[in-house]
Amino acid sequence: MRHIILTLILFSINSGYSQVNGLEMFDESYVHEIRVTFEQENYWDSLEYYYEQYLEFGADKQYMMASVSIDGTVVDSVGVREKGYFSNWGSEGLKEPLKIDFNEYVSGTKYDGLKKINLQNGFSDPTIMRDALAYKFMRDAGVAAPRSSYAKVYLNDTYWGLYLVVEQVDDRFLKNWYENDNGNIFKCIDNTSLEWQGSIKTNYEDEFGLKTNEELDNWDSFIDLVGKINDEDEFEDSISTALQMNSYLRVLAADVLMYNWDSYYEHGRNFYIYYDSVASTFQWIPWDYNLAFSTSETNIVITYDGGMTETKPLVENVMNSEVYREQYFNHLCVFIDNYFTLENLESYIDDTKALIAEPLEDDPNKYFSISQFNTNVNTNITVVDGWGFETVIPGLKSFISSRYATVSSQLDSYSHSCTALSIDEVTEEVNSTSLVYPNPSNTGVFNIVFANAVQQVSVYNIYGQAMLTEAVSELGQTELDLSAYADGIYIVELVGETRELVRVVKQ
Repeated sequence: MRHIILTLILFSINSGYSQVNGLEMFDESYVHEIRVTFEQENYWDSLEYYYEQYLEFGADKQYMMASVSIDGTVVDSVGVREKGYFSNWGSEGLKEPLKIDFNEYVSGTKYDGLKKINLQNGFSDPTIMRDALAYKFMRDAGVAAPRSSYAKVYLNDTYWGLYLVVEQVDDRFLKNWYENDNGNIFKCIDNTSLEWQGSIKTNYEDEFGLKTNEELDNWDSFIDLVGKINDEDEFEDSISTALQMNSYLRVLAADVLMYNWDSYYEHGRNFYIYYDSVASTFQWIPWDYNLAFSTSETNIVITYDGGMTETKPLVENVMNSEVYREQYFNHLCVFIDNYFTLENLESYIDDTKALIAEPLEDDPNKYFSISQFNTNVNTNITVVDGWGFETVIPGLKSFISSRYATVSSQLDSYSHSCTALSIDEVTEEVNSTSLVYPNPSNTGVFNIVFANAVQQVSVYNIYGQAMLTEAVSELGQTELDLSAYADGIYIVELVGETRELVRVVKQ
């Protein structure tokens, strides 16, 4: 089943839009230093109190004013608060996750072009790498995922610990990934199944929050999406008009591959959806992977058989759709052969381990020992929680190796052959009589006018692996949307009365 991989990689795997903000903050080549200074001596009691009021009584999230110095650059009058859910109340320690809002008190204030940053505490993760590794893998594969870096965090000159700095999903994030950054971001704020609850927005506000364009408060597109997610009879035909399905299927494949159970497909949480008002479709944005890499034996076909996990209609309809399930399988194929491999990820793991070992050893509030950190980078460890229960935490490297074998075997068991063009077809000079414009495309959207009748369009990456397959609904022409994919060269296969191969370039 192993694909033939070309030794010459002809395209960049990074995002198609220039990242004009956060280049310093998310430089992973060194450990940053963040110093937060509060005027109050009892700042920690206040941070804890405000978080408890929010968690237990539903109070508004309250920031405390502080000044912050990041690698020597001082920003005054910023907002700081505790954040998170289980990583906060379940951590039983002082190293709580934090959020810094640079313009909470002074509108328009930014650091390195950023409005907010998140400081993740690494709770439940002996390697403190799971979030960073997950995002790195997904970005490599062209998924719009947050950036990250590490920082030694000081509160009033006391070293509080080593944190992972994670990019905020906001309009600054959109600017880096999408041509249009003015649409609505909806954040999942509580467990959700995305079941239909009627056409009134208040029915969904306990599960989702609108994070941009709040004054307009327009939920029409969101409600339309939920309706199409729950339309079992017309799901295949209607869902692609509301949700960029390749964007979603790649995140679903990544979640299942890493067994990120604390996500939509199982737990019903930890994601954003962005409505691109120009493309008139939603993009699915992943979030929070500190509990990923938890077992390598899970099934790639997701079923809801009356257990504790509530049925998720979007996932269930994907699994029941022959077309979308095959596309989902193909994303798994591409991942395990190119991106979710030790060949791709091991150097990042080793470099990160070397980078953070010393500041983590000095961390007075770390949740695991340095011995556990060193071991868990490679292999499993067993930990005992406060109630005396033992938990096995898989090693990062051993998980990646084991998961490849499991997923490969399961794909075979479902009679899925990971399709690929031959080397000759990928590398040959492609001469097509069909018209493609614009080509190259800055947006990733191509118009194809057929020279002959075409019933099906398939797209392959430069490795020859199938990325998507779509039936042609219009006679004589079609629009091909590769906006959710990385920049680079793709081969488009047009199948009908004849078979043509067209080379397109997204830049």
